[in-house]
Amino acid sequence: MFVTVKREGKKVKVAVSEKNCPTYVCFSPHIYQHRSYNQTEGSMTSEDDFYSCSHRNYHGCPEIKVKRKDN
Repeated sequence: MFVTVKREGKKVKVAVSEKNCPTYVCFSPHIYQHRSYNQTEGSMTSEDDFYSCSHRNYHGCPEIKVKRKDN
């Protein structure tokens, strides 16, 4: 599922697990970096415009979700 949020002055779509994710403390959108290996140049990192929640990607969504105080 995707939600639209404002990042660096522009609207971006972020891959999340549920539509209320932007209201939780754990929500942390970031650009996913793809790593690949090239025999001539070694390890290469390329960025694209795919935003996703880094907390979900690296730790999974918490069982007990805490709402942000500013919402």
